[in-house]
Amino acid sequence: MRNFKRIGKGFICLAILLIINWTINFFIYPYTYTRVDVHNIESGQYDDLFLGSSHGKSAINPLVFDKVTGRKSTNFCMGGEYPIDAYYIAKETARNHKPTRIIYELDPGYWATTANEDTSYASVYNELSFSTVKLEYFSAKISESDFRNTLFPWYMYRKDFRNAFAIADAKMSPGYKIYDLAPFASTYQTYEREGFINIHRSSAPKTEDNLALWEEESLNESSLKYFEKLVAFCADEQIELIVITTPLPTETYEKYAKEFEDAHTFFTNYMASIDIPYYDFNKIDLPGFDKSLESFSDYEGHMFGDSAAIFSKLLATHLE
Repeated sequence: MRNFKRIGKGFICLAILLIINWTINFFIYPYTYTRVDVHNIESGQYDDLFLGSSHGKSAINPLVFDKVTGRKSTNFCMGGEYPIDAYYIAKETARNHKPTRIIYELDPGYWATTANEDTSYASVYNELSFSTVKLEYFSAKISESDFRNTLFPWYMYRKDFRNAFAIADAKMSPGYKIYDLAPFASTYQTYEREGFINIHRSSAPKTEDNLALWEEESLNESSLKYFEKLVAFCADEQIELIVITTPLPTETYEKYAKEFEDAHTFFTNYMASIDIPYYDFNKIDLPGFDKSLESFSDYEGHMFGDSAAIFSKLLATHLE
């Protein structure tokens, strides 16, 4: 009898802890656009799926792209998205509605660095519906992280506790239930339909603070491993896979010419060796697109929204 009481008390304590954890998540874990991106791939049906980094997020406007192709696409590029994340996003998309083509935006810096355990580290995992894909993703990536990230999604947002009631209000609003985009609007940028981040033109100083340069000796083996898993997955599922690199400002490319030339050579040869089409738009003429810093919000290569519209149209034309 005592053992049963102890077990019962254990279950009660666990239930209390789970309720406390859920409550803190509700008040501190914010409404993010990743939730909308996940909703798109779990509920929508797309011909084209864009994966990659924040460069792709700000450079590729699916609505402009689709006007040229006559297809339907969505943009699930995001800051902090490494090949391991892209692989599981692709699997989750196919689990619901299989796309016919995946266009992977390759930022060489993501192949020469490792992921930081910041707010982006588990953001996709946290929003996925429960499935075997989510379990695989947990085993491959999340289980290896700081246990506080694993057990307590709110942990990386703990400094935002002062906004707790505003976060809770947002989650109880009618807009939250319909995946409203308005909460993501600011004077600097807006999140728009199908996952495009429209960066507004401003007079803010342009920096290169987050520029990550390619070094072959720093090749991240995890990026290589999971990209090859993505290649194999697309082959098995008969999904066409295309890889692109979006253009950088001419000023950045010229300043770090050796690193970017080395990256171009490495990835051109690598993609050719595995028979994957690769288009480096730093090396491809883009009629009507200004590659100077004037088209970008920073030296790193995040495009302004009007520049992205031009590039998206040219990209669609080039891939068709």
